[in-house]
Amino acid sequence: MSEEWDKKLVGLANYIGSEWSKDPSTKVGCVLANDRHVPVGLGYNGFPRKIADTPERLNHRPTKYKLVVHAEVNAVLNATQSLVGTTAYNSLAPCSDCMKLMINAGIKRVVFPKPSADELERWGESFELASDMADEAGVEMVQLSTPPAPPTPMTLDHIAYRVKDRLAAVEWHVTLGYREETVFVIDFDDGSKATCSVMIPEEGPEVFISQGTPGSIVDRWVDAHGGVGAVHHTAYRVDDVGLTMAQLGMKGVKFLSDKPLTCPGLVQVFTKPDPRTGIIYEFIERESQGFCQENVKDLMISTDEEKPHEKS
Repeated sequence: MSEEWDKKLVGLANYIGSEWSKDPSTKVGCVLANDRHVPVGLGYNGFPRKIADTPERLNHRPTKYKLVVHAEVNAVLNATQSLVGTTAYNSLAPCSDCMKLMINAGIKRVVFPKPSADELERWGESFELASDMADEAGVEMVQLSTPPAPPTPMTLDHIAYRVKDRLAAVEWHVTLGYREETVFVIDFDDGSKATCSVMIPEEGPEVFISQGTPGSIVDRWVDAHGGVGAVHHTAYRVDDVGLTMAQLGMKGVKFLSDKPLTCPGLVQVFTKPDPRTGIIYEFIERESQGFCQENVKDLMISTDEEKPHEKS
């Protein structure tokens, strides 16, 4: 297992705890993942279902300790498959009670950040017992040498327009200080085409402009959105597209694909059209400027409103 994946998934566990746990003092998350780094169980510390997590209970530690279910326990209970051979990624070192459960569930590896001095003072004895049990049961304990780096704030990467008159739209963006970097053509199975221009500014987000031949996917979309042109999607650059998918998926965001699309030097994923804004949102990580023509084609096909296509 690579340390890069360990840090990513511990970072996801930390995000889950910080976003979902209502514990006022210690927010803990846990991600259970298979050997392909795909999460199969998620959990955070909190009260059992149907038990009210009132401020009075949460702020009274003796009551809270009696009611709380630890993140690892919830992750095991929420698992979607057998946990034999999986890895637990924790935002806090596991206690002895959780280690007993993970051993019996068949978890073979536990990854967690180095405990702080305060955590050791409060739970050091339980951490030590958990480590001793893991050694005896053959569970690998991995303490990260450095904590996961905080994510870089997402930034606007590009804006994509679909228009009736690409050349006019290109001319307008040249007026704004852009230059046309690339032009390419997407060919569809029905013989229609879409011509695409990539506009590069001196600094700031790129602009992607596409125009379809009459009756094409792009042309029909433009006709359905006023007949002139409109923003089809906006793209945000992120550190890790897979992690962003997991984080937004827990908030109910729906995507057009189950996993990120990849090209050399490029990883991206698209949401379904948002009902509040009417546009698609893209999340992208890339090594340089440019677009993947095959992914552009797949996006155009997947959002055809008149003749929905299903990719095999």
